[in-house]
Amino acid sequence: MNRIFILLMISTLAVNGQKVKMNFALQQKLATSRNSDREISLFVKGDLNIIRQQTEALGGTFKYSAGPIAAIRLSLSKISELASFAEIKSIESNDLRLQPLNDQMIIKNHVIEVQNGFNLPQGYDGSGVVMGVIDEGIDYTHPDFRNEFGQSRIKFLWDQSIINANTSTQAQPYGYGKEFIGNQIDTATQHRDGAFGHGSHVAGIAAGNGLALNNYKGVAPKADLIIVKMNLNQPDNDFLSNLVDAVKYIFDHADAMGQPAVINISLGTYFGSHDAKDIQAEAIESLITSSPGHVVVCAAGNAGNAPLHLGYNLTGDTTFTWMQYSSNSIYIQGWCDSSDFLGMHLAIGVDRVNDSYTNI
Repeated sequence: MNRIFILLMISTLAVNGQKVKMNFALQQKLATSRNSDREISLFVKGDLNIIRQQTEALGGTFKYSAGPIAAIRLSLSKISELASFAEIKSIESNDLRLQPLNDQMIIKNHVIEVQNGFNLPQGYDGSGVVMGVIDEGIDYTHPDFRNEFGQSRIKFLWDQSIINANTSTQAQPYGYGKEFIGNQIDTATQHRDGAFGHGSHVAGIAAGNGLALNNYKGVAPKADLIIVKMNLNQPDNDFLSNLVDAVKYIFDHADAMGQPAVINISLGTYFGSHDAKDIQAEAIESLITSSPGHVVVCAAGNAGNAPLHLGYNLTGDTTFTWMQYSSNSIYIQGWCDSSDFLGMHLAIGVDRVNDSYTNI
């Protein structure tokens, strides 16, 4: 079938000389469009003066040029006439077929087989499980986070970013933020997500049920949801403390509901040891092991290529690390096993702009 298709395409190009100037997607549009007066965006390569002159003469719009390439808008019915000029070398439309790519996630990761119980004792779709999301919020009006009766799947929502909330509405025993429960979420008409919708995006991947488009489901479409909206505009020391509070908040509510809980944390900080030995990590580890059915999943971060961390074994007498000055402030944290730190001397110099040192 592919061979026939290619031969036909070559034959079409050979029959009509001017069509060779057009990419295949544009030829398809010309051959199949029912609205020849529809104006589309095009990139045209060739003599810019001729492109501008003829585009405008044909009733189109010359938007701009980048080198020998012009960006224009022109009716489908006029494209062949524009292509007939010898000074026009090529014309291409922008036929990229944009589509949501996350819809393939449950296929490529074999999630559908798990949901349907393929080669398993049963299907696993999140039923009877709490999906906890600690992020920048969630659009709790979104249909994917409600059931088929229009009731919210979010059982509890703690917005830590609300300052000076009434004491009666604060999550206890934490004493800050504001807690939303049950009917307060069912009847909500305004969403509580960040400017970029990151929390809704993450929650949709984890547990969206596809009711919005009746198609794009997440991994656990029937899970109950407990959401914590973090306050991201605070010092790191408060952030980590509040993060541990959020983990305990979700696990405590899940335990009270008699359900296991999986918590997703797609946020973090670049500071700290990142070896699970800082006190906040140890506290989270204790919360995980305090009861069966406690799981925490944490994202790896968005800065894999950024040189934020370095490390080495001290095998020689002296080791140097040079850092390029790039801002008004440089923050440095050093971490190692205390037994390895014995006999080591650390010096930081900030008075030179060129790399140099002197042996003494």
